[in-house]
Amino acid sequence: MVDIQSATAEIRRGKKKKEERRTNDRMKIFIWPALLHRAAINKVRGDHITPRYVFDNNYIVSIPGKDDWYNEIVYVPEDIVCFTDGSRLQSLSQCLTGPQDQIITLGKYCTVFQAEVYAILTCANSLQSEQDASIAMCSDSQAALKALQSAKTTSSLVAETKSALKRLSVSNNVRLLWVPGHSKYTRK
Repeated sequence: MVDIQSATAEIRRGKKKKEERRTNDRMKIFIWPALLHRAAINKVRGDHITPRYVFDNNYIVSIPGKDDWYNEIVYVPEDIVCFTDGSRLQSLSQCLTGPQDQIITLGKYCTVFQAEVYAILTCANSLQSEQDASIAMCSDSQAALKALQSAKTTSSLVAETKSALKRLSVSNNVRLLWVPGHSKYTRK
């Protein structure tokens, strides 16, 4: 019997065509194309998309160095400051997003990168009603911030987040700011 959840996860991760697994001390070879018809199509959804290019982001991504933070050179004068964080503990991914400190459980197949980006997306969506505000979204994930800064997008989640940030920055001044993780600067 094939475990549909694990098959779906392996398909989503783009594993090799054949993979050996040990089950009840028996070696079995699973051929992934044969598994595709057993997994529900809506559960096979991957995050990878055809590359999209966007050169006109209305928001700013700022990644200062650690020394700038430790020497207190970085200044955050914004009206609204949100802290976001994504993590993976045991077999579950979670993200924490502000300004209401909302914790969202994302399941066991979500990566830390996806949790970080989803936290920023959730924060951007929660602030869509703001007008003429200066907003800083602080994250400890340089990978997520660099993906949102890049002109090339190959992730549907990053594309959705860029779109939400663009909508938010039409009527607000939006800045994404890197903060050192697990430091006193993440919560003031």
